[in-house]
Amino acid sequence: MPILFAFTPAILFQGKPTNVDMGPLPDEAFFADITQVFIEEGTSFAVGDQLFEIRTDSGVHPVLAKKQGIAQQVNIRTGGMIEEGASVLIGEIPATGVAVFSSMFSAFLGTIAFSALTMMYWLRRTNLLEWLLLAAATVFLYWPTWLTDGAGVLLVAIVLWLQQRKNQQTSA
Repeated sequence: MPILFAFTPAILFQGKPTNVDMGPLPDEAFFADITQVFIEEGTSFAVGDQLFEIRTDSGVHPVLAKKQGIAQQVNIRTGGMIEEGASVLIGEIPATGVAVFSSMFSAFLGTIAFSALTMMYWLRRTNLLEWLLLAAATVFLYWPTWLTDGAGVLLVAIVLWLQQRKNQQTSA
């Protein structure tokens, strides 16, 4: 769990840090003037919101957000210059209910798989194949995305099915 706290801030109801850098400048310019800044520290921005406006030799161009977040530190100002790759702002992607649920779900199931892995026992003693499947399931479940959660749950279900089948064969 402490590893999850470090790499999955949503499990602690915290947002994920993010940096917004200046992408490629229009017309392969080396630098541009910042004509207007629309974002301030502490304000939220969404995908497609205009963060600021730049001027190059070819004209004025809007710069749009490619991800959502809350601006914590704005590193640009009106009248300044900017070049490709420069840090525009430091922000945080807020933890959503879905992200928190996904993190908790991953932690819960990952801990079950990890426990069975380290004890080498679930419904019965695990063989090498089941142990390897539980190891992979633990990694997948501790990585909180819907795809990896699905893969981890599938692997755990396979191990559960294999162990139940063995129990039925030995009791018959």
